[in-house]
Amino acid sequence: GSGGGKGHGKEAHDDLSAAILWTEQHEFANEMLTVVANPGGRAVSLDDGEADTRGGRGRRSRSVSVSLLMLAAEIQYRIRDLQAYAYRYVEPERVLESIAYQEMSTYAAGVGAAELMGRGRQDFSRVMRERLQRRCDEELQLGVEIAFVALQDAHPPSDSEVAATYQRVIAAEIEKAATIEKAMGDADRMLTLTAGDVRRARELDAAILRRQELMADATPSGTREAQAAADEAALVVESLLLGDSSKGIQPPSGDVSTMIAGARAERSAAISESELKVQNFRNDLVAYLAAPDLFRVRKYLEMLQRHLPGKRKFVVVGEGGADSLTIEYETKKRTTLDLDTAALE
Repeated sequence: GSGGGKGHGKEAHDDLSAAILWTEQHEFANEMLTVVANPGGRAVSLDDGEADTRGGRGRRSRSVSVSLLMLAAEIQYRIRDLQAYAYRYVEPERVLESIAYQEMSTYAAGVGAAELMGRGRQDFSRVMRERLQRRCDEELQLGVEIAFVALQDAHPPSDSEVAATYQRVIAAEIEKAATIEKAMGDADRMLTLTAGDVRRARELDAAILRRQELMADATPSGTREAQAAADEAALVVESLLLGDSSKGIQPPSGDVSTMIAGARAERSAAISESELKVQNFRNDLVAYLAAPDLFRVRKYLEMLQRHLPGKRKFVVVGEGGADSLTIEYETKKRTTLDLDTAALE
């Protein structure tokens, strides 16, 4: 339960320094550590180091004194539009919980700790109910009616809670810094694999972007100057990517050099193979036009030799009848003659 403050009546309510005692620990799920205003606290003055032209003294700003409270609220609602509640969001309860946390943080930042822990609970319930209902209707169309909001728990955090929260903040900062460092290391490693070193990779990226911009301007209806600029930008990209000894740009090293060399070899092999196929087709066309029947027979025999290697084939030619082809599929071991003449002597 909660204890009372010193004195009675309006004077006690106006005394923001009155102690509010919590003699029992309240166990509620989902307590939220919240920053609240502290009107009775001492404001801190900060000097920004700039001289005041009127008084010659540095201008000073005042920061608001704040406190920390653990808050837990109960929210009861009824479903007013079943279709909106069931199908507009995957987890409507989590949506309502999230906006409740937001509104609690906003409300707590504008009131004092003593007010939340004492006489301000009714105002909290009324304002929170109005704000949640307005957001559920106008912003989210959640399909619910907020029936009841009550501040169940409001107390200062214990030393262990503050320490644990501080440790979580420090751990999050360390994890953030480590993640940033890892990302920067991964970026440098990828840039090095791409162009050999980070500086060259960034220059290559800028050159590619420049080439794309100029190629967009170098349309068929564009000027010669635009086309020349696009061609020059393409040469810059090629020099940075492949190297150019005339400009003192060395070929990239490492994995990227191996990949480029492999791609060039594959390109040359593909071009050579295509040219060979074209030349063979042209030769076959000349032979076919010169002797079509002979060409067909030759191709037929080449097919048999290519697809039936090692098989004995017999062409039987008969008089007055159709020619036939006999293929021996079973491989038979050839016999040899015994040429030993010692027994004849």
